[in-house]
Amino acid sequence: MLEVIKSLNVSNKKKAELQWIHDNAEYVASLHVDKNMWANRKVSMKYSSSERFKLNMKALSFWPFLFSTLIYLFKGMWKKFLSLTLLSILCFVIAVVLAGAGFVTAGQYFNFVSQVLIVIICVNSYKWDSYRKLVLKEDFWW
Repeated sequence: MLEVIKSLNVSNKKKAELQWIHDNAEYVASLHVDKNMWANRKVSMKYSSSERFKLNMKALSFWPFLFSTLIYLFKGMWKKFLSLTLLSILCFVIAVVLAGAGFVTAGQYFNFVSQVLIVIICVNSYKWDSYRKLVLKEDFWW
């Protein structure tokens, strides 16, 4: 795996980030939202709260907070972009239907909470997804 990371045509900073993810793959994967997320939470509980805080600060990415799902499109992960964008649109449509049915406040809250959760998913999983794409050469929708 180290040879794959060294041979990538990315900056040294990105190589160092990918190497860190490789070294801490078990923990970083436990932050990812997928079908194994509840089983993976046991992995993170092996660490003290201060260790988890330090690992989280290094594992989370700031760019998805700014660009939301667009960062996936910019970085060539169009399937993940499409999945998250369609989920976002679906949540918006549900909020509009709730508002149209007379539940205006519920629709507003639902839309706000769902859009924030999608951004949180992006922030939590972006670095792991870039590792999966660049190093593991995976092609994924979620």
